[in-house]
Amino acid sequence: MIDFIERDTVIGLKHEEVAKKYQELIDNYKKEVETMPVEQLHDEEKKIMEVMDKWDAVLKDLRYDLPKEVVNPDGLKVSKNAVGKYIGEMLNKVECEFQYTLGYYQLYMFWKQPGSSIPYHTLDSTLTVLGSGLRFRGPEQWVRILTINEYFKPLHEKYSIDNMTTYLYSMCHNAVLDRLNMEAPAEVPTEEVPEPVEGQPVGDPVA
Repeated sequence: MIDFIERDTVIGLKHEEVAKKYQELIDNYKKEVETMPVEQLHDEEKKIMEVMDKWDAVLKDLRYDLPKEVVNPDGLKVSKNAVGKYIGEMLNKVECEFQYTLGYYQLYMFWKQPGSSIPYHTLDSTLTVLGSGLRFRGPEQWVRILTINEYFKPLHEKYSIDNMTTYLYSMCHNAVLDRLNMEAPAEVPTEEVPEPVEGQPVGDPVA
């Protein structure tokens, strides 16, 4: 069984160390699942869902401290408010359907006057948008997106570990669903599993 992992026990460790630890947990868990009968698999699936719900509650309240400034590729200091303005300009490139307009507008308003910290889901949405195929024209925009990328680097280690925890639980849940699909296919819902986190903050939509 995969127990709930207290965030404080992994935050502060190196990205590679957590990745190795989690992969070992996933591999061992898959072996355990292989021997479980259907009734136990159903019980296990419920337990994992409880763990995932508990983790979702952690992410809902999670915030990261925002740097006050960053040094851009030209060696100049850029304030947090200026970075927020840059991000607003990047969001201005986005075209979306109506149902997404409120979310994008809320994201824009956050960066119009960023506070001292940022909620997990706001950071996740920001990095996803910036890494989702936006194109940048000319040296001014190139410098600004590079500055944004540099600005988020101090948050990357904690953010990537939080995403790896989500990935861990999803992979274990998926292992149970796969076994149930073999033993009782009519009873199994489908689930999309997120990709593992790698790469630089803006360069990878989920990093």
